[in-house]
Amino acid sequence: MNRLAVRSLLDDGEFVRVAHRKFTDAFIDKFDKCLKAAAKTGELQENSVRRDLRGWFAHHLGFGLMLHLRPKVPAVNYKVSREALVQHAVWFVLLGAGLKEKAIRRYYNPKALALWDDAPRL
Repeated sequence: MNRLAVRSLLDDGEFVRVAHRKFTDAFIDKFDKCLKAAAKTGELQENSVRRDLRGWFAHHLGFGLMLHLRPKVPAVNYKVSREALVQHAVWFVLLGAGLKEKAIRRYYNPKALALWDDAPRL
């Protein structure tokens, strides 16, 4: 799927547009609900970036980073392990989305998320 998405984006983007039709509304809606919940508890620092764009930027950073980490030897030497790089990217996205640092420290648990790597796939 990722190769198809990249090829589509390098061409006319039609495959990605079709593939995202069902995903888009649900993803952006969920992201927005999470931001609203964080705002309700005082854990969100509002900023001038539209909330729907915050969700898309999070998605795009993840997709772009995945592409850069795809080769056995990445094109960019980030000078950190892949795990550390992902953690930095997550922090970057969460801060950019407006979450306060205290909230990220409280809820973001890379060790717990790493357990998903070992979970059986359906």
